[in-house]
This record gives sequence, structure tokens and C-alpha cells, in this order.
Amino acid sequence: ASPDELSLVVFAARCGLVLHERTPTRIVVHEPSGRLRGFELLGEMPFSSELKRMGVLLRDESTGAIQFLAKGAESVMAERVASSDWMEEEVGNLAREGLRTLVVAARDLSEPQLDAFSRAYGAAQLARAGRAEATRAAWEMLQEDMRLLCVTAVEDRLQASLGTPRLIA
Repeated sequence: ASPDELSLVVFAARCGLVLHERTPTRIVVHEPSGRLRGFELLGEMPFSSELKRMGVLLRDESTGAIQFLAKGAESVMAERVASSDWMEEEVGNLAREGLRTLVVAARDLSEPQLDAFSRAYGAAQLARAGRAEATRAAWEMLQEDMRLLCVTAVEDRLQASLGTPRLIA
């Protein structure tokens, strides 16, 4: 796991949100209330240095709600979320302190939107030519009009006293 991911996991655990189970098709988290909450894992957009972001497509097992969540560099995520003076200011402030920032955003999807993505992604996976471009285009369908969830900042060096990077925001 990257230092950013490790910091996010540690922070979530301190808030009472802990991964309970993970399979190739399902994620279950233990919520602060003590309740277990399951999600069907519909797809994963892997990180690449070219894209500078990664994402996950989930369906809440209790509500049926479909959501695409993404995290990535501010430089690419700013294009995908509604304009936010707060985000720009905070990212600038944190960067001036020498911290590496990530933007986390989400988009709720309808069944027809999920179906359109699934068709495009399925066709991309079967393509003999241009597979990478078609796959990227399918994932791009999910990354319009995302809402900002948070900005995180992580020091690049390990904290000797904690043994893990320090989560700032």
C-alpha cells in the first residue's frame, strides 16, 4: 500500500470505520455504530501514473445505491469536480507546507448510467484494437460532475514516532 493509502486506512480506523471483509466481488466495513455494511464491488479503475487517479464502483447492498468513488492528484481531479474555491485554497496551502495532497470525490449513478458504462466497458474489453483507449473512455463516463468529498495531505517522510505517515486533513 502507498503511504497515502496507509494514512487513509489509519485515519478511517481512528474514526471507527474498519474493513471487515474483502473478496474480489464484495467489501464489508464495520461502521462506528457497530453495524456491518456490505458493498458489491462492481469494478475497479486501477491507478496509473498516466491517469494520476484510481477509482472503485460500488453498489450498497442495503440500499441498492450505486456510487463511483475516485481519489487522485488535485491536478486531474479538479477537472472532474464542481469548481471549489475552498479546494483550490486548501490544496495550495497544504502544498506550500510541502505536503502531498489527494482529492477524493464521488458520483451517484442510476441503473441506466451503470448499464451504459457496463456496455462500454464490456465492449472495450473485447476490442482487438484500441482496447486501452476504449477502456479509459468507459471509465471517463463515470468521472463527470463528481462531488468533492475531501482533500487529504500526507507528509512524504515516515514519522518515526508513529511508524506511518501522518494524515493532516
